[in-house]
Amino acid sequence: MTRKPMKRTRTTNGAFDKATKDLADARAGHRCEVCGVGPIEQHHHRMPRRMGGSRAPQVSSVANCCPACAPCHRRIESDREWAVSNGYLVVGSWLPTNTAMVVDGCRVFLTLDGRYEPVPVEA
Repeated sequence: MTRKPMKRTRTTNGAFDKATKDLADARAGHRCEVCGVGPIEQHHHRMPRRMGGSRAPQVSSVANCCPACAPCHRRIESDREWAVSNGYLVVGSWLPTNTAMVVDGCRVFLTLDGRYEPVPVEA
């Protein structure tokens, strides 16, 4: 009996595929989710891919994808404290789905199906 060769699967190393980008762009109304004005020029990983990428499914998820204009993406990358406090950057063991992000002045959760979910108001 001969063995069949193993099928090689292509890994993305955490990169966003076209379907994920399209879903995030539609969620954002085809504008920057940070400033709400600029055109989408880049797709920011809220939870960084790290050196060499990542196979963790949450890294390439739509909840981790933040469509941004170039100036806002530069600000996220250069002003880490501001980015973390506004949810544009997810750090440590936090997950993108459990980290609220500021969109249009409101804190929302980004869902895995490409929607915004309001953050419950504490009494």
